[in-house]
Amino acid sequence: MRGRKRTQAVTLFRPIFRSFYAQGSHEKEPSILSAEELGALRLADYQDLHHEIAAAQLKITRPTFSRLLTAARKKTAALLLFGKPIAVEMPQAAFQAAYPSDDRFSIGTDILSAKLIVIATIEAGKIKAMRFEENPSKEEALIDLLEGVSIVVCRAIGAKLKTRLAEKEISVMITTATTLESIAAEL
Repeated sequence: MRGRKRTQAVTLFRPIFRSFYAQGSHEKEPSILSAEELGALRLADYQDLHHEIAAAQLKITRPTFSRLLTAARKKTAALLLFGKPIAVEMPQAAFQAAYPSDDRFSIGTDILSAKLIVIATIEAGKIKAMRFEENPSKEEALIDLLEGVSIVVCRAIGAKLKTRLAEKEISVMITTATTLESIAAEL
């Protein structure tokens, strides 16, 4: 007998950190936290959304949302209570990353003062396409430009802008790398 076809939840959020280990724990094998479980945890516990609304955002049923949330909470509790590591499993779907640049290729120092904002489509750890936008140099216009971007990679960013990007569900990765190509596989 076959079960019902499993519905894939829509996951747009890409966390920067994908593995969590308790200091001093001797546990080596991590629990795998799926992208869907992380999405349910983020919407219910971080954003305080009601289950019906969160399920609709993930394009899944409320009972499926509840099952994902329960699994995520158990794995998180096991980390906190018993030191059981967690590894976040991310789908290999394409996503967009953005970075400030003055020459189209190097990651610039300051996101608001760079000449360009480079928006790259990354799939399976490789850059598939790039587009170059003139940097609006104003925070509000920059946030509008970054619509649809999952992660911003830069060398430094102000706390206020970082918070505003987080509100738009855009992760920020601070790096010392000079090119996106050198770190694309890590994203």
